[in-house]
Amino acid sequence: MKNSRKNKIILIIKIALIIVFFPLVIVYLLLKKYFQKRKKILEKRKTEEERKAKVYKQRQNNYSSPLWLNFFNK
Repeated sequence: MKNSRKNKIILIIKIALIIVFFPLVIVYLLLKKYFQKRKKILEKRKTEEERKAKVYKQRQNNYSSPLWLNFFNK
């Protein structure tokens, strides 16, 4: 009797651990995937902003002199 009761308790503990940890593993994997996607999006956005800033700076350099000076320099 004692042996079967011990086996039942061990089985219940194993089932409880599976019920607790299996969803935690799934949530962990989903969050990991989400943050990897988010990191890629942020890196892409950062490179786009750097490119736009570079283009804006080039335009500012091109138009730094007044237009009438450009006209006389031709």
